[in-house]
Amino acid sequence: MDLHRKYAEKFNISNEELEATEPSATMTAYTSYMISQAQLGGVENAIAAVLACAWSYNWIGKKLAEWPGALEHDLYENWVQMYSSEVSLKLLKTVST
Repeated sequence: MDLHRKYAEKFNISNEELEATEPSATMTAYTSYMISQAQLGGVENAIAAVLACAWSYNWIGKKLAEWPGALEHDLYENWVQMYSSEVSLKLLKTVST
């Protein structure tokens, strides 16, 4: 969540505002789907539902990190740095094994 807080700061959104924000209908539908898959299918479905985003973010982060200036971009640097990092990859490997 720290990444999201840092990103929100760039748009002058306080932690209080961020925490008080209601999820959109799309976000609610997406998280409800992930929860239902976990409940219906067991641990393997829960892991697959959660890791799909994490794997995608890591892949996208690595690709963006190759772009000139992406790691220094005012709005995206923290996101690209986090999701392209070895820490992110290590966490994915730990969770998926």
